[in-house]
Amino acid sequence: LIWRLSKKRTINYDFVEFDSPVNGDRIRLTPEIAMRMQRNLGSYIQMVFDECTHYPATQDDAYVSMKRSEQWAERSFRAYEDIKGDADSTIFGIIQGGIYSDLRLENLDFLASIDFDGMAIGGLSVGEPLDERMEVLETLLPEMVQHKPRYLMGLGTPIDIIKAVEVGVD
Repeated sequence: LIWRLSKKRTINYDFVEFDSPVNGDRIRLTPEIAMRMQRNLGSYIQMVFDECTHYPATQDDAYVSMKRSEQWAERSFRAYEDIKGDADSTIFGIIQGGIYSDLRLENLDFLASIDFDGMAIGGLSVGEPLDERMEVLETLLPEMVQHKPRYLMGLGTPIDIIKAVEVGVD
């Protein structure tokens, strides 16, 4: 949602604000609010609050977005731990970094230091050519922990799903 509303949003390291597409009210989201909302919905798999960059994005823009998402991932994890209680739920980190494999690997290294139950790959399937997506996946997946779920967000076509599973996406 935040990605789609990029022209109407305010984003910084503390929060994202945007106009509701339903009634125009100004909505503010933080990692803590996002985690609480997922908990209230009874989500079994909660996803950290992150920023998905547009395609094409410069390496500098992808880096800034990735760093913001790292801070949000830490805050999301702390909020999740604080509110989880005895709920039977899990939390996934989301790897960002645009189409830049070096940023993706840096982000993976950072996220791996947090005890997530699984890892999602975000920021793909946003208009990039298939060969660029596959290059990122082929670089990233061998470096990911094999015993935790690896989820590629945003795929829609059967061919895209098959190609992703062939290189190691669960």
